[in-house]
Amino acid sequence: MRKLSIVLVTVSAAAVLSLTACGQKEQPIGQASPVTSPSGNQANGSGGAVSPSPTANAQKTMQIKSYYGDESGEKLVEKASEIKYTTDSSKYLAALATLKSSPDPKLGALLSGFTFTSAKIDEGNLVVDLKIDPSGRWGAQGELLTLDALKKTLFQFSEVKTLDILLEGKQEESLMGHVSFPHPIKRN
Repeated sequence: MRKLSIVLVTVSAAAVLSLTACGQKEQPIGQASPVTSPSGNQANGSGGAVSPSPTANAQKTMQIKSYYGDESGEKLVEKASEIKYTTDSSKYLAALATLKSSPDPKLGALLSGFTFTSAKIDEGNLVVDLKIDPSGRWGAQGELLTLDALKKTLFQFSEVKTLDILLEGKQEESLMGHVSFPHPIKRN
C-alpha cells in the first residue's frame, strides 16, 4: 500500500508540473526568464514595473528605388527594392545595403566594396560614414555613377535635405580621387 501511495504522489506531482508549464515559452539556456508582477508587467529588476512597448522594435517595410550600373558602365539603372528597418538610421543603412549587390546579373553593383559604418540624420542633414575596399574602387566614370547612385538612393527620402559623405570619419574631396563633391551635398 505504501508503494502505491508513493507512485500516486509521484504521478500527481508530475501532472501538476506539466500543467503549470503549459503555455510558457521555452527559454534558451543561460537566459533568465522575465519576472512578472501580479499586474502582468515585467519587473525591471529595480522593483519597478516596465510595460512592454508594442512599437519599440517593430520592423517596418518600405519600397524604395535602388540604382546600379548598366552593362556598359555608362549610366544608372533604377530597380525597385524592399527594405526592412526599425529606426531612421537603420532605414538609411538598409537602403544603402541594396546597392551592395545587384538583383540582375546584367547590372553592376557599384557599391559592392563599400562598408557603411553609420548613417545619422540631424535637422535634414544625413551624415553617412563609409569605408571602401580596394575592390570597390573605380575609374572616373565608375566613381561618378557611384556618387550618383548614393545621392539618388538617399535623396528619395523627403526628410533628407543635405547629404554629407565621410570616408572613415573624415571629410574628403572625393570618394576615389576622380570626382570631387561638396560637404554637404545639397538636394537638387
